[in-house]
Amino acid sequence: MDDWDRLEETLTQDPATAAAFLERSSRDELALALLSLRSAVGISQRELAVRAGITQPEVCRLERAEVQPLWDTVQRVFGALGVEVTLKVTSKDGKVVRRRLRAPSTPRSPGSLRARNVQTERRAS
Repeated sequence: MDDWDRLEETLTQDPATAAAFLERSSRDELALALLSLRSAVGISQRELAVRAGITQPEVCRLERAEVQPLWDTVQRVFGALGVEVTLKVTSKDGKVVRRRLRAPSTPRSPGSLRARNVQTERRAS
């Protein structure tokens, strides 16, 4: 066990710190997967945003692990990259509880994105 492992073990003994660490590590893993896939496909953040029906700054925040996205957003973004997202849930003892829980990815068109933004602006008024 190296120093980093000991530090992680010490910090995660506190339940609140452990929860924050787990949340952050899942965001980091998602961000790394998204960035790697987008680079492999060879498209810009702007192009991915258009394909997924979100904004370029949202893609940037996802790739920087600054946000914890909704499941729908994860599916749309990865679907726009041509991959399927599958959720696998396991119990503490490693038993698979549910596999292949998924919904079809439905990237939104830029027109539907504008309509969604207009509806949001009207609600705020």
